[in-house]
Amino acid sequence: MHKHEKPIIHEHGISGYDVKDVQGKPLAVYFIILTLVTIASAITALVAWKAWESRPSSGSVAVLPVAEQRALPELPLLQPRPQVDIKALHASEAAKLNRYAWIDKPAQIVQIPISRAMDLVAERGLPHGPEAHVPGQGQMSAPAAPAATAGL
Repeated sequence: MHKHEKPIIHEHGISGYDVKDVQGKPLAVYFIILTLVTIASAITALVAWKAWESRPSSGSVAVLPVAEQRALPELPLLQPRPQVDIKALHASEAAKLNRYAWIDKPAQIVQIPISRAMDLVAERGLPHGPEAHVPGQGQMSAPAAPAATAGL
């Protein structure tokens, strides 16, 4: 409500409305300037792109001397049967995890199946204290049950 207008008094109190409308001329000038700036930006980007494409290149990608000496394998370089290969990998890993094998025969360290190792840990708990064997930090002080290690 403008200062020179009188407020309208209703039974619920004083009320009024904004009689000032949006001015069309400043809004139109704003959109014209925005359009011109957008067109100028697009033209500048197009000119810069064309100038970049037309400049003389000093050669394509730099080739390392090692790459020039290496022979490329025959094409195609695709894995022909990935499902069969992954099944073979999983079978190989399962065989390593589910077997008995000597890790160090003089030290009497063996690899046992992982299910048996979990059973032993569930029965006895993890080794602790000064006589606990940590792989790679010497041998156990007294000969005990074979250590459960999962060798991959």
